[in-house]
Amino acid sequence: MNLEKSKFLWSFHYFRAFAILNIILIHTWRLPKNSSYVYGINLVDNTRDMLFHGSTIYFLFISGFLFHYLSYRFTIRSYYLGKFKNVVIPYIIISVFLIFAEDFTGVKANLPILDYLYIIPEKLIKGTASFQFWYIPFIIIVFLMSPLFLKIKNKTFTKYIPLLFLLPILGTRTTVYITFWQFVYFLPPYLLGIYTSMNFDFVMNLVKKYISVLCLVAIITSIFLLFVEKYAVYYNLLSPRESLVYLQKVSITFIILHLSREINENRYPFLNTIANCSFALYFTHVIFDRHLKKIYYLVDSYTNNFFKIPLSLFYVLVLVLVSVLFCIIVKRILGKNSRFFIGY
Repeated sequence: MNLEKSKFLWSFHYFRAFAILNIILIHTWRLPKNSSYVYGINLVDNTRDMLFHGSTIYFLFISGFLFHYLSYRFTIRSYYLGKFKNVVIPYIIISVFLIFAEDFTGVKANLPILDYLYIIPEKLIKGTASFQFWYIPFIIIVFLMSPLFLKIKNKTFTKYIPLLFLLPILGTRTTVYITFWQFVYFLPPYLLGIYTSMNFDFVMNLVKKYISVLCLVAIITSIFLLFVEKYAVYYNLLSPRESLVYLQKVSITFIILHLSREINENRYPFLNTIANCSFALYFTHVIFDRHLKKIYYLVDSYTNNFFKIPLSLFYVLVLVLVSVLFCIIVKRILGKNSRFFIGY
């Protein structure tokens, strides 16, 4: 299959849905901490961290791929303007809302109004209005840098940039704050996406040839993640866990692309809807979780241990449905302007 620039890539569209579902699961799938079902708590926590931790790597790969794939459509000015409208503005609006709405989010600060003149810029820069927002300031910087990557000749990019793909194996992601080492870990998946778009047929032929190796890497790293010390960091910098996560997520990325490569139509309407509002879901799912989990915890307290894990998965499904419904309603009410408020 040749990669036609005018063609809508359903495989990547569904991959976007897969990515946001993974992120929602890592943030919201759990049993109540005070549950008497200790075995269930440990099982869910270990399974969740093994499968879904580091799912941001999927988004970075997709973003890098689509940036290059769609680059023929935009000028630098239209690119920056689009990111400002679709990323920066909703990020600012939702962050400011969360900062002021402490009662709604469950975080009460009771601060003098003038203090927010300092608090708002600080939280926007650091991405701390909600715990998952650390990614937004990071990706904004990547977006600012992205047009520079197009200036690199394809031959040069193809020859030298792949060396950077090995850097995340060092496991330099040890915090959620923007640091140089965060870029060492997270920028290569974005560049890998660009590289894959540049050399799509070559990459996918390699994937087809070594698909069994990729499956083996995904399985072995997943098993190791069950036993590696989560918070072990060496030299205040290197995390074996994050090294394994990177290898696992990259392997899964190419396995999924291999399996979905021939999809060229909207076969799964629900996944299509989730993909369409994926960015809005990233912004909003934690807000709904903070309140819906109170109902879930109450129901869990009356639930037999045998049903607690299925109930926890059902809760995530309900959370996804509520979040998607909210995004659709806002879209219906505000039309195109909804992008400014929720990113959809």
